[in-house]
Amino acid sequence: MDMGEILERIQQALKQVETNQRTALLSRIAGLQAKAGHYEHAIQTALQIPNPDLGAMCLSRIALHQAKYGHPSQARRTFQHAIQRALQHEDKEQHSIIVGGIANSQAEVGLFEEAFQTLSQADMRASSQGLVLARIAIRQSEQVVQAKRIVDLARRLAVQIQSAHERNYAYEAIARSLAKVGNIDEALQVALQIETSQCYFMRARALEGVVHSLVTSGQKERALQIAEQFSDQPYEHACMLIQIAEVLVNLPH
Repeated sequence: MDMGEILERIQQALKQVETNQRTALLSRIAGLQAKAGHYEHAIQTALQIPNPDLGAMCLSRIALHQAKYGHPSQARRTFQHAIQRALQHEDKEQHSIIVGGIANSQAEVGLFEEAFQTLSQADMRASSQGLVLARIAIRQSEQVVQAKRIVDLARRLAVQIQSAHERNYAYEAIARSLAKVGNIDEALQVALQIETSQCYFMRARALEGVVHSLVTSGQKERALQIAEQFSDQPYEHACMLIQIAEVLVNLPH
């Protein structure tokens, strides 16, 4: 018995399951169909999920699978299905969280412009939008022009974040993104905005991102000079030197 026959039996068995018990099963079935390459069937199954959040997340996972396995056009259409499903949620805050997740998934598979457009549809709090933009920018680092545009927006939103932890997280992500696209001075400025009294390790991680970018681009001496500027801050100083050494030891000799 092949996978197609097994999936057909599952569909028949599902008809006997009570409606309130079907949702989780439908999500699993859609996942199986997608992995078997039966994308249209997977989408139809996902659209049967009554809960808009779960349906949207399921469609987003199908789109991720399509994109990762060489079907970008289909993935774009499926992501649109996911967005439309998420927007059906009556709770604006909840649908914004789901839409933000879809944008993050689009960025994960390189659909950066689509991710940016998706995020613009979400009625999100500045803090949530800033965090998602920062994550997208990290993934987008190889596309310098677009990455800078998103980082700039993320920086403007980050200052509106009330939670110190979330604000520090956003600054860390933004600093690392800036470093990846070669904006070292700006990356350092953002990293220094991280409040060490709240999250000392976040500033260290941001600074590690700076020296990592420098060493991988052949600027080892500049990386060491920047690390030495933090010699009066033992934890950050040590982290940066360790990061430099880790990059160097992994470089081809």
